[in-house]
Amino acid sequence: MNLRASLLFASLAGCFPLHAEEPLADLIARLGTTADEGKGINEAEQELAKAIAPHNTAAADLLLPLLKSDNKDVRQLAAYCLFELPAGSLLERHLPALTKACREERGWLPHAIADIGSDAALAFLAAEFRREPQTHAQIDHALIHTAPRSVPHLLHELAVAEEGDTKFLETLPALWPEMAANAAAAVEPLLAMARDDAAPLFRRQCAIASLGAIGPAAKAALPPLKALAEANPALADAVQQAIQKLRDR
Repeated sequence: MNLRASLLFASLAGCFPLHAEEPLADLIARLGTTADEGKGINEAEQELAKAIAPHNTAAADLLLPLLKSDNKDVRQLAAYCLFELPAGSLLERHLPALTKACREERGWLPHAIADIGSDAALAFLAAEFRREPQTHAQIDHALIHTAPRSVPHLLHELAVAEEGDTKFLETLPALWPEMAANAAAAVEPLLAMARDDAAPLFRRQCAIASLGAIGPAAKAALPPLKALAEANPALADAVQQAIQKLRDR
């Protein structure tokens, strides 16, 4: 083949790829045969998700109905494919279906919801975290990833928490250090909550523990916390523990 022919062939090959892109409908249809038993995502499932991802919102529209599949493995793979979609693919109109599915089976959905990024999406994640707190999971990672925008929503959940929300009250302080500097937005509201004489003791104690967990960004709260302990003996132990944590970090 001479040079001119070689150049022509290369040009045509660039215009007409040897392997045409698989239609989105065919990719979606493959979820049923690709979904594998078990909690993990295997290589074939990852490859399918990668192939679906470039279809963005069109893919989201076809994946959402599969969250209602009778097959648990199909639901899990559909959720993973939604998780793998590029930012901006999921829209506010997708939120009702995502939140309904997430309440029933979280899986990969918290991060998909976080990608929508609206106040409604973040409020749902914070409320869901209070309903069923988890750490080192999709739900807390989603809230950490969206800080500081998620901070007001977590503070709201603390403000409406009840004494029976024991696990939430114990788990919430663990989120703040993971947010690092993004947790600074919580310092003033938490301090106000800790100093609120009308607030129940459990809420004030959680606010104080949260201030201790935040670390350097909350060191300005040290003097008010000391004064609080002197004025309220019932809070002295919580304040002492928070001060110790602040000094250690």
